[in-house]
Amino acid sequence: MSEHEGALQTRRKFLGLAIGLLTAGCAPATLQNPLTPATSSCTGAGPIKFPEGDVWGWSTAWTGELDKLGRIIMATKNPYCTEPNQASTTCQDTDAKTWPQQLTSADTWRVLTEFDFFPNSWTFLGSPITVQRSMRIPYLIGHVDAKHGHNAKNALALEHLLVGYADDPTVSTGGAQGWGSATACSSGQVDAVGLLAEFITLNMKAKGDTTGFRVPVWDTLLGADNQDGVAWSFRQAKFQVNYPFRLPVAVGQVDAAGNPVPRSGGYIYVGYEGGGAY
Repeated sequence: MSEHEGALQTRRKFLGLAIGLLTAGCAPATLQNPLTPATSSCTGAGPIKFPEGDVWGWSTAWTGELDKLGRIIMATKNPYCTEPNQASTTCQDTDAKTWPQQLTSADTWRVLTEFDFFPNSWTFLGSPITVQRSMRIPYLIGHVDAKHGHNAKNALALEHLLVGYADDPTVSTGGAQGWGSATACSSGQVDAVGLLAEFITLNMKAKGDTTGFRVPVWDTLLGADNQDGVAWSFRQAKFQVNYPFRLPVAVGQVDAAGNPVPRSGGYIYVGYEGGGAY
């Protein structure tokens, strides 16, 4: 048998093995087409086609720490919802239908999130900080000026959260504990704004840390920099963020019994690119 024939036979065996794996249940029975309409599991909004947005799943009955943090990030502190020192009725803090939206599904925005695992120099309240890890998360907002037609109003446009973590020994780690889980929707699928917070708290820690923890009364210890156009770097590029804020956290490991073993206190910083539309 020639070398060419041998290569063809090997390729046939490989293809036959791949087909066998598919039919044997070692791969998904159906492969999801990203253009296939997705159904919102929290809002009951019906089919949502890529890349149209989906309302974040959230309810006033959800009191979990991650649900609370997700709402703070996407609504309470988001300048699209309320511009500091100005009245705004565009976004209702307790009505997720008025918030910026997620990209079709959690899978979509998580896959499109970018990471920077190298230190970056940022500024907060006029002082330099060194973030050890950062991420850039896409989402959709209603831009009043980004019209997609002559009669379009509040057309959706792409925006990003720029998020980073920095150690800070002034943050007490006493009483640190796990964040818990994001609340699931009635269907059982976690398609909620708490999943955004979970995604951030899982990833925003320093090299060598395996876990992030919440510290007591973290939501009363938020710090804000009410400025437009604060320059932050990400992957060696400069980005302007508006009205950034930070929340205290602890990072470290867990022991064999699952108990928190904090290495350090620190802050997760969140900035809003573009600032939204009012």
